[in-house]
Amino acid sequence: MIRGAFLFFALFYSPSSARGIWTPAQANSWYQSQKWILGGNYILSDAVNQIEMWQAETFDPVKIDQEIGLGQNLGMNTMRIFLHDLVYAQDPTGFKNRVTTVLQIADKYGIKPILVFFTTGAIANPSTSGFQPPPVQGVRESRK
Repeated sequence: MIRGAFLFFALFYSPSSARGIWTPAQANSWYQSQKWILGGNYILSDAVNQIEMWQAETFDPVKIDQEIGLGQNLGMNTMRIFLHDLVYAQDPTGFKNRVTTVLQIADKYGIKPILVFFTTGAIANPSTSGFQPPPVQGVRESRK
């Protein structure tokens, strides 16, 4: 848990983006200006799990753009997007660049992403990278 929090701040914290603590009135004003939250979990439609979504070999920004755009057309304003530590460990710079690409796509459509850091999903202690095994037919989320 501490490792994940440290990585979050190391990856995305910038002193230039820091600001003072809001007053309760500022926080309430911001909250009142927010739309009703509507969204869902997002994973690339042809990725069997988040490893396959984020690796350089299988990352597809064109399809991600189409799918996040579809979410906006359906009225979504947020999407929960899962990241994976194996992809980060394999290629930290490329991984961060791909995350930046997805954040830019989400911003283009007014989607506020909720990033879920370094989850392993249903496969206990996954150790493989590269193309993932095909899904098990008839089993929902069979290759998380």
